Amino acid sequence: MLTSILVAVLTAAPVVTATPGDVTRPSTPWEFSFGLMGGVRPDVIDAGGNGIISISRQTFSWLRPELMLGTGIYGLKDITVIIRIGTRIELPLENWHPYLWVAFAHQHECPASHFEHDPIGMLLGLSEHGVHHRSGLDTGVGVAYDLPRSPTQKVAGRIGVRATITHLLGEGAPRYLDLTATLGVLF
Repeated sequence: MLTSILVAVLTAAPVVTATPGDVTRPSTPWEFSFGLMGGVRPDVIDAGGNGIISISRQTFSWLRPELMLGTGIYGLKDITVIIRIGTRIELPLENWHPYLWVAFAHQHECPASHFEHDPIGMLLGLSEHGVHHRSGLDTGVGVAYDLPRSPTQKVAGRIGVRATITHLLGEGAPRYLDLTATLGVLF
């Protein structure tokens, strides 16, 4: 069910953006980005971060579903693999795109000492290799800025920043407060 909804959203018709003077830019509904996410787990008072990659597609002028994957370390002791399946609800301005973010959050966690012995099992989330799975909700606010481009340019750049709070169920720190900075390509 979730797969069919995701396929329907990602294959929707592209959105064409008009610029002042009735010059129509080429459609660039897809965004691929990479970035850094850093923050704290306030319940256990430690910090850490993740390197992330994400892909999203604008389906309406105000809606951009996104898949984000990342890996990192918190408290110099816990390795994390993050999976976020969510959407941005954007205010469609010319170059600035403030938005609300809501996502299903899934996370694989294991001690750093265990990761040294079985990194592949951890990255793939194989529970029988000592990986702890947790899921929950990721919410936040952010803003993306489209870098200037000519009306005929088919690829564009985008930078963004997002502040989030993640609530996870199960054993371990229940909350993560993070700030994510990204650099992306629109195509």
